[in-house]
Amino acid sequence: MASIYSRFKEMVQRQPQAPALRTATQTVSYSRLDALAATIQARFPDERPRIVGIVMAHGVELVATILAVLRAGAAYVAAEPGLPPERIRHMMSEAGVDFVATSDAYRHRFAGFRTITVPAALKPLAPERMAETDAGRTPAPVAVHADAPAYVIFTTGRSGRSNGVVVSQANVMHFADAFEHEFRIGRADVVMQLSVATFDLFEEELFGALLNGATLLIPPAGILNDTARLLEFADEHGVTVITGFPQLLSDINRCVAAGRRLPRSLRLLKSRGDVLFSGFVDHLVDKVEVYNSYAPAEAAVGATLYRCNGSQVLADGAYPMGRAVDGTEVEVLDDRLRSVVPGLEGEICVMGDGVARGYIGENPENVNFVNMPDGRRCFCTGDIGYTLADGTVVFLRRKERNVVIGGTRVECDAVADALRRLPEVESGVVCPSTDSQGLAFLTAYIVPRHGLKLSLARLRKKLGRYLSAVSMPKFFVRLKKLPLNPNGDLDEGALPLVRKQPFGGSAGVNTI
Repeated sequence: MASIYSRFKEMVQRQPQAPALRTATQTVSYSRLDALAATIQARFPDERPRIVGIVMAHGVELVATILAVLRAGAAYVAAEPGLPPERIRHMMSEAGVDFVATSDAYRHRFAGFRTITVPAALKPLAPERMAETDAGRTPAPVAVHADAPAYVIFTTGRSGRSNGVVVSQANVMHFADAFEHEFRIGRADVVMQLSVATFDLFEEELFGALLNGATLLIPPAGILNDTARLLEFADEHGVTVITGFPQLLSDINRCVAAGRRLPRSLRLLKSRGDVLFSGFVDHLVDKVEVYNSYAPAEAAVGATLYRCNGSQVLADGAYPMGRAVDGTEVEVLDDRLRSVVPGLEGEICVMGDGVARGYIGENPENVNFVNMPDGRRCFCTGDIGYTLADGTVVFLRRKERNVVIGGTRVECDAVADALRRLPEVESGVVCPSTDSQGLAFLTAYIVPRHGLKLSLARLRKKLGRYLSAVSMPKFFVRLKKLPLNPNGDLDEGALPLVRKQPFGGSAGVNTI
């Protein structure tokens, strides 16, 4: 089987001058992007690194550095510069990176780690000089086995701990093939890059485009939260494919309902990361192809697809998760890993070429990866669902106390643990809720420590050292004491209800 880099190199040889990467200000061809990757690889302090951390803003240098790591036969773990510093350091330490590739603006954050700086607007050496660099001979691409790690991505597991999922070269190649097979991605396509690098939708955008000869378009950061401007940018640059959370599709839907035209080139919208309701796309399904998808990080980017155009919705107004993508099997199993009949609940389990290698180290949650009696490798997702008569999979809920927010699985107890570390907090609990659109958010209920003042601004700032933005509770409610039932356990039903209003306000209680 070809590796990720060798597949990319095939595209370079097949269409060297075709645009591989485009931003608002520059276009980079496949051959130039390859040369940039080789130039960055020559800067590595190790000829054969095992795993490399990458912390950069989105742009040409980020993509070229990822390819440089893969060219060197190594794996990468990418983090957004805006993540809490302690979170980034934990990821890099847990993954055991050999060094961190970053830019000048962030290098000071990595005391104790070896670092290299990738300059902005780095220019590749001319082809005739590619054999020599300041560091010596440009290293040749390193051949890797299909089972070799390609990247590590962190997700919250059932215990609430942060788990580094090890995704192999073969997993990514499986996805790239399935992406091309399902959506006919090719040279004529322009794929929008919207996801953060710490969510595996980023890999879907990156490798779905570059391993199939398409163009990856990176929009300016300043328009990412302005859907109308994002659509204008997509129209200007001929975008054909956009994948995002249901909230993004809902925002696009509202723009269209208000009279805004979709990009003329757009042919495919795909939802990932949460439940997709029909009301989120009712003005879109008659204009472009719309798909719902299901893709836990441990299933390497994609497990199921459901074409929404002309399809029936479920009784609650949501679309099903769909059927397994090419090369993957998805089944609903009981606690003894036996198939359940259609209509009955069970755990959604994924098998096939997309199942990741497992978690980093001696992780107790590696038990979620099991070998079936017939030899298939299986990931037990912790999601509860059922199948329809035709085999279509329907998601119902999580098995444990966690929730998906903005495509990220958030463990409520892990957020509560971070809250209880703070000296101002005597006790506290974090509970999930859903708003009027069916999207999840968190509410923190806090009993302040006696004699200490509780400032919301200071509380948020301290929590920001431990929690990502998506894990931060939306509301904080001060209580004199937590309500308990007769057995002495928390009585969640007695907690005051916070209702999230359409414009971000709340009703029901006074929050701090």
